[in-house]
Amino acid sequence: MLESYHYRGRPSLTPVAFQPGSPERRLSQARTSHATTPSTVDLLERARPAPLDLGAPPRGFASTPRVPQRVPNTCRATPPKGHLLIVGGNGTSPEMVREALALAGGVRARVVVLPQASEGSERGSDSVTMWRAGGATDVRNLDPLGEDAAEAIAHADIVWMSGGDQSRLMQALREARLVEPIRRRYREGAVIGGTSAGAAVMSGPMIAGRHEDSVGLNLWPVTIVDQHFSERDRAQRLLERIETRSGYLGVGIDEATAIILSGGVARVIGDGGVTILDGRAAQPRPTDPEGFTDVRLHRLRAGDSFRPPLCKTPSR
Repeated sequence: MLESYHYRGRPSLTPVAFQPGSPERRLSQARTSHATTPSTVDLLERARPAPLDLGAPPRGFASTPRVPQRVPNTCRATPPKGHLLIVGGNGTSPEMVREALALAGGVRARVVVLPQASEGSERGSDSVTMWRAGGATDVRNLDPLGEDAAEAIAHADIVWMSGGDQSRLMQALREARLVEPIRRRYREGAVIGGTSAGAAVMSGPMIAGRHEDSVGLNLWPVTIVDQHFSERDRAQRLLERIETRSGYLGVGIDEATAIILSGGVARVIGDGGVTILDGRAAQPRPTDPEGFTDVRLHRLRAGDSFRPPLCKTPSR
């Protein structure tokens, strides 16, 4: 079920307390209210034909006059030809594999695996097995990253990045000069996918630890992606990121859950949920340097979809 809340408070309150496995999710230590304006009533309805549109910053509450009015979205960008499969970790289901293969043209799609987030001696082997079990007939594990790695990516229909440490993965991709080939292949139409650490690298600002940030692949440039979201209570750290970075959406993906981004629409599949923290209308509280107001929260489940912004629109 898709739910929408407003949050007012300070980051140190740990505003979102999820109960994994429970059909009900609650917000604790925070003042919340169901949205009642015409633009947000639709968010409380499930499986509407039109996806939730997050293309422009929301309008602030009337009780907070410091919040500016909605900023028109003047972005003229068009969605890339490619597709993203972003998995929250701890389980890439057969459904997710089937969806990716369908987007890539079927079981004959050329799949390359980038396992460099892991330090294991047999890294990548589980991913190869997973794709072959899903029906893929052409799967290659790019480890080590040799001189032909860029060429392999240039001809791949699916590029898959497995879990581990996202900083280790990005370092390996930069050293092998594969960042731009992956971006180019995405623009040309390939499926770029990843789980856990492979999901974290999808955004531009990349969460590298509790208080550490780095730079990711920037395939989804207006978002900050976090994974293992509910299971590891990561609402706090994602909230801190969007509070300090104006114009970004925080996207937290639960385990065994994925977002498929295709044609400018993001769709949720899997067993868990996706939490969107929209701080584009957030404002600091003048009496409290650590406080802020008007962060909007959306909770999506399998079957829900949304239309994320293509450009970072300034809102404060």
